[in-house]
Amino acid sequence: LSKIGTPRAQCRAHCTLALHQLYGVPKRALVSARKAVELAEAHEFVAERPVAINRLVLVLNYQGRTASSGGLELIVDAEEAAGLAGDLLLRFLLRLNRGVWHLDAGNYDAAEVSFDEAREIVASGDSEAESVLLEVNCGELNLRLGEISKALECFQRVMSQEPSSLPANISLVAEAGLGICELHRGDLRQAFKRNDLMRIPSFWSFDPSLPVTFRARIRRYHGDLPGALGVLRATAEQIETRFPLSWIKLRTEEIRLLQTTDKASATQLAREVSRRAHRLGLTHYDQRIQALM
Repeated sequence: LSKIGTPRAQCRAHCTLALHQLYGVPKRALVSARKAVELAEAHEFVAERPVAINRLVLVLNYQGRTASSGGLELIVDAEEAAGLAGDLLLRFLLRLNRGVWHLDAGNYDAAEVSFDEAREIVASGDSEAESVLLEVNCGELNLRLGEISKALECFQRVMSQEPSSLPANISLVAEAGLGICELHRGDLRQAFKRNDLMRIPSFWSFDPSLPVTFRARIRRYHGDLPGALGVLRATAEQIETRFPLSWIKLRTEEIRLLQTTDKASATQLAREVSRRAHRLGLTHYDQRIQALM
């Protein structure tokens, strides 16, 4: 790209490449994201710089490197730039991505603070699309906290939107979240029906943890433990290098299933997941895994 187009065009192209390569070659995604930021800063592109930083943060989030690579500091910097540019949407996305990182890293208190702040930003913009992104993540947070009623309300608000306006990935995650809530509340008939209607993609281009966890729990409810473990393991294997945080969440669910039938295997897997979480600097998640051992 260095010989094609203007530096501004190259910056924008690298932003796009970072997202596409994230789903195929994660290392290239990180290279493109960093190059976009480098170009924006070298040429003092006021509009492109916070956008490039947000794309870099997104890639770092997916790869579990936000904390270890200075991603949180980058967000603060980009939020200031977005504020000066008057870009409300970008400020919201940056704050949302900060919350998503904390959620996936197991720092639930910090995630809640970030999501509350993102809600204040989006409230002044009156945008349904951004509200849906926030609600689906708040739903997952409340599931992690055991606040099932609050999670149910979040996912219901997502699914109350016009179906044609919902991205397929958001709809699938919200459906799965509702299904998990229904299992918790004992509404098995509705949960089983929801599972039957769900269509799981053959290739994951987003975090699969809620849909796959729901599918695995349904199989466990039907007494099919091997099937439940197989769903979790097959997905974890597919996304391991692209979405390491999702891999950790899926393996944690596998640990919980194994604890009732194969304590030795559960402990062995917990050690492996703990090492991975520790390597990524996920202190809060590492502590949760240790508690399962």
